[in-house]
Amino acid sequence: MSRLLQRIDSVFLVVKEFEKAITWYSETLGLEIRFRNNAIAAFNVGSSDNTALTLVNADVLAEGEVHPQFNFFTEDIEAAHAYFTERKVDVGPIRDYGDMRTFDFKDLDGHTLNVVTF
Repeated sequence: MSRLLQRIDSVFLVVKEFEKAITWYSETLGLEIRFRNNAIAAFNVGSSDNTALTLVNADVLAEGEVHPQFNFFTEDIEAAHAYFTERKVDVGPIRDYGDMRTFDFKDLDGHTLNVVTF
């Protein structure tokens, strides 16, 4: 399985005041924005090859929606999804966002985790 998951890609923080949080992380911590849209802002922490810190806009989450705290990167999302499905892991469908594909799954304690490819 370790070959299916290459790295932890991003750590997520859900924030209530999205614009203020972006400013704080940019100006106070000096982090550079890697990617941004109305739902997320991903920051480089050191090198752009490192795990990103990604702010999630709480306003875009459905009521009661649980956002993963981090995600794993894979080069083969279909194989990773099949691997979890075969092992009877509680896994959601693969979602296609054009330049990114992803799926959620739950661990033994019910934590929502995520796998992504782009």
